[in-house]
Amino acid sequence: MSRVYTHTHTHTHTHSDLDVFFLDRRHGSSRERRNPRPGAVSDARAQRSYIRKKFDLSQNPGRKPGDLTSALANAHSERQMIFFFLLHFVATMIVWQHHMYFKFRQRAAVVPEGANLYWWKRLVPPVEFGTMHAMLLQLALIPMTMARHTIATLSATSLARFVPFQHTLRMHIHLGYVMVLFVFLSTVLFFVFFGQGCVDQRSGKEPLVKGKESFCDSMKSEIMLTGYGLFAAFGIMGVTSYLRDKMKYELFYAVREATRPTVRRDCFPYDRVVNAVP
Repeated sequence: MSRVYTHTHTHTHTHSDLDVFFLDRRHGSSRERRNPRPGAVSDARAQRSYIRKKFDLSQNPGRKPGDLTSALANAHSERQMIFFFLLHFVATMIVWQHHMYFKFRQRAAVVPEGANLYWWKRLVPPVEFGTMHAMLLQLALIPMTMARHTIATLSATSLARFVPFQHTLRMHIHLGYVMVLFVFLSTVLFFVFFGQGCVDQRSGKEPLVKGKESFCDSMKSEIMLTGYGLFAAFGIMGVTSYLRDKMKYELFYAVREATRPTVRRDCFPYDRVVNAVP
């Protein structure tokens, strides 16, 4: 099955339907980069549907495409977002590992061999320290997904071939969910670690620090209360973001505006809490 595809000049070429699709997409995307406008970029779901249809007509008449064909079609239509996800994952892990290892070597000189909760004290502060800087990376990236003028300018450059600027909303949502996940896991780990240390101090397994139950006192300190507030704020933002299609926009906007000042003012207290670990 073939179709005639005519360029702007006088030459005429014959291409398969799949070739025409990619040619239309390439020429269309160049026009869109020169003159970006709302809705100019074709929907990824429509691309997947088109590719599945052409694979079905050309290779499997009368049957649905197989799982491999569907996976390849999805991967092709989402290749820019996949590249972004991989790049973001690698960058986040590099930041996390660098700061985690730096704190891990520091803790080796502080925690004596045979101490109570030895490996907890060796591992939890480095993990939390690395997580804190990974969260700071997310905070640095999230505003970039809201800089509309910058996005429009970069969309007209060759960088748009590799970075899906047309999907900045999806990138913003992804970064937000990663941020909420980090805050949730970090807070849970803090609770488990400090809670166990508090129990051990009260039972006599963990020595007191200057006659005080340092682990128990840390859980009630001002900086820890700030962390609880951040945990609640990010939790509310995460839940309302997930339910954004099921709630009124006015309510969604009000909740976001109410929690945003807390996030801006108090990020991030984790370094002070980590440094307070005995």
